[in-house]
Amino acid sequence: MKGEQLVQEPSSTTPLFELAGLAPTEGMVAVPEELAGTPPGCFLDAMGMRLTHIGVGRARAEMMLTPLHLNQRGGPQGGALVAFADAVAGWASDGAVPAGNFATFDLTCHLLSRADAGTTLVAEARPVHIGRRSIVQDVDVFSAADERNATRRLMARFTCTQLVLPFR
Repeated sequence: MKGEQLVQEPSSTTPLFELAGLAPTEGMVAVPEELAGTPPGCFLDAMGMRLTHIGVGRARAEMMLTPLHLNQRGGPQGGALVAFADAVAGWASDGAVPAGNFATFDLTCHLLSRADAGTTLVAEARPVHIGRRSIVQDVDVFSAADERNATRRLMARFTCTQLVLPFR
């Protein structure tokens, strides 16, 4: 994958798109705190999701599991993992779409293992396809404790298609 940014005719670009353009080919750069936040009170903020790195069609974020994220058996609720992976895919698309006009069109998630409250999760999105009308992302979710292991334990594998919307 060449990792080229999507061509669009926006009147302006988003700060995340501009930052992603500074990343090395197929790499990411750290996101400064002022760009890493989410609007106070929005779903991503309530869930504790935080963007840490961005590149062209790539992103990395963290989320600490709290009781809010758990199901009745004490494991992470599948919907919480899907929401986390979808948010990271969205941030990755922010790095590929100049005006940020896109929406998740289709998604699939395989939930593979569990973690306990207090575990910090990491999700990394990488592009499968960046086109004029769609972007396909793969997102891996794993425990931050497994991050340095060559064979880190995968908690979830998420794939989604983002529909690129016309610029308004």
